[in-house]
Amino acid sequence: MTRRGLLGLLAVVASLWGCGLSRPSEELRYRLSVEVDTPQGLKIGSSVIEVRGVKNQDWLTPEARGHRFSFRGEAVAVDLGGGRTLFALLKSESGLSDAGEYPWFAFGKRLAGTRDELQKMRMMRGWKGETVAMTGTEELRNNGIHQVPARPLLVRFRDIRDPKSVERVDPANLAVGFGAGVLLKRITVEVTDDPVTTGIEKRLPTYDAKGFFNWDGRSNPNDDGILGIWDFVRGASK
Repeated sequence: MTRRGLLGLLAVVASLWGCGLSRPSEELRYRLSVEVDTPQGLKIGSSVIEVRGVKNQDWLTPEARGHRFSFRGEAVAVDLGGGRTLFALLKSESGLSDAGEYPWFAFGKRLAGTRDELQKMRMMRGWKGETVAMTGTEELRNNGIHQVPARPLLVRFRDIRDPKSVERVDPANLAVGFGAGVLLKRITVEVTDDPVTTGIEKRLPTYDAKGFFNWDGRSNPNDDGILGIWDFVRGASK
């Protein structure tokens, strides 16, 4: 191809890009915090998570068009003393959603009048520094439609050295797993531009070769009974 032909091809590509081949995108960082009342006082753990949203063009196939989201970050670990740690995971209690959606559950009422998801991300960035409790719900379809709290799945390890000892913790009754006087106060979201949190792997026991914790804590039909390292730490895609 001649130089003139190459320049012409580049011009066509640039023109097509400007006509809609580009993918609009937005990023949002938020701090997920878990507050727990204990006989020794309030204990707080937090983690900064980054969500990235892109909008594929409408001329793509129905499967490819529309908004797509990814996130990176890690679960929240709350040190409760005596070697006890409460983890708030990157997937919800129901298993229907994940940390890429937590800000939408926290700010849901204020976002209700806006349909464009990227615009919602821009709006939330404008609320930097605000702390909002996760009080949203999501639909659990099991013998009908039920509204259930949209909040992170809470777990603990009976023995932090044993990946098979992980178990679900009841948010309404932390005392069962952590002792009398331990009570979940709230789970919050705060928009921030702080760096994404890292290092949770140092807190975790060794998982198997496929990344599983061999969890057998199934408690509802939407729960596949398996936890993986990806429920504790996630890279750039989901």
